[in-house]
Amino acid sequence: MAGLKVGENILISDAQGKGYALDRAQGKNIMLFAVGSAIAPIRSCLLYLIQNRAHYKAISHYYGPLNGSEFAYESDFDFWESQGISIITSVAPTPDKSWRGLNGFVQNHIPETPLGNDTIACVCGMPDMMKEVSAKLMSLGLPKDN
Repeated sequence: MAGLKVGENILISDAQGKGYALDRAQGKNIMLFAVGSAIAPIRSCLLYLIQNRAHYKAISHYYGPLNGSEFAYESDFDFWESQGISIITSVAPTPDKSWRGLNGFVQNHIPETPLGNDTIACVCGMPDMMKEVSAKLMSLGLPKDN
């Protein structure tokens, strides 16, 4: 957009998705997943969860851009962690040489821990990523409605 001239048109789509049922997530563990620009709606969830932190159990946030220099809101990570949010970052598919963290898609870093009705997942990203995250979580026992 920075390269557009004054008066040029841009195409913007309506908001998509159903939102996240954070009210029914009270008293549960929360797993947040975002890739690329999908961090924007997940960040809104994070801010809400921080404001209402006492109502939720463990919160983990899995976030992956294409390279290590593209982490939006990186300056907020320390604050989020200070609020009890576990931040798991990964660069996919092939990180640049300066990246020293986890490699691969975010769904590759989901712990092999059984999940149940006490966990809610909020997922935002490309359709294939959302399908793979959902399939992985459900294979660990997360109910589809969660």
